[in-house]
Amino acid sequence: MVSYLRLMYEGRGAPPEIVLRGMNAVEYFHHLLEESRQTGFLNLRCRSLENVPKQVPGLSGLTGLSLAVNYIHTLPDSLTALVNLKTLDCSYNSLPDIPECFRAMTTLTDVTMSYNFFSFIPTAILQWSNIRRLQLDNNEIKELPFEVYRWTSLQELRLSNNQIRWLPPDVRNWKCLRSLWIEQNLLSTLPPEISNWAQLQELRIGVNGLEEFPEEFGTLQELEVFVAHCNQLKQGPGLPLDKLEKLSTVILTDNKLTKVPPEWVVLTNLQVMPPEPADMQQRNFQ
Repeated sequence: MVSYLRLMYEGRGAPPEIVLRGMNAVEYFHHLLEESRQTGFLNLRCRSLENVPKQVPGLSGLTGLSLAVNYIHTLPDSLTALVNLKTLDCSYNSLPDIPECFRAMTTLTDVTMSYNFFSFIPTAILQWSNIRRLQLDNNEIKELPFEVYRWTSLQELRLSNNQIRWLPPDVRNWKCLRSLWIEQNLLSTLPPEISNWAQLQELRIGVNGLEEFPEEFGTLQELEVFVAHCNQLKQGPGLPLDKLEKLSTVILTDNKLTKVPPEWVVLTNLQVMPPEPADMQQRNFQ
């Protein structure tokens, strides 16, 4: 027998009801609530939610909350009562923005807002000064406001599949950055200031319009993974890469390269490099 749990959204007027469908849905929902009081994490992923259940803001001890893969169009102001929240996942919903009052949620360090309808980075997010990991891929973001460059603790940023055209010199402030995914955008170049990314281990810039490597590429000594397929690259960096001793994976497929860039020969740890055409499909540069 299928049971139905209807939870009225806490708000004004008469908003639509939330319906959770499934075997023993009522009992399972209360089980999740009770479990979250013990673990500090509430997982409401894939629950066919159109709104956030009114019980959630009352769980003041939560440090992690997943609302991913639902049908949520807006987040209630009452979520700001979660003063201990560090991890928030709202991916795969229908959010165009988040409330301005969320700027007070400065305890957040790990946030996922991928696959929504953001055409800009919400103002509230810009105030999360302690953010370390942020995923905003698969939205409709066109530019990065200057406030994002104040995130000096940022370690991982995912912005793939948006409409970003350029990165300004202010990226120099991301000195703790370890991973950047910015594939499937409209970039034609990278700024010289990437040389400040001394801790960068992974750089994914595939499916853009890059025509050349920035000279500073060779200074990224911690880089392990470099993905730049489907660009307009015609030649290698054109400068020594002997400092990139940790680089092990390079993907340059579907560019305009016609031969293996000689700069890569010095990279003895390089294990994967499958650019086309066939004469470039070399794995051993000895």
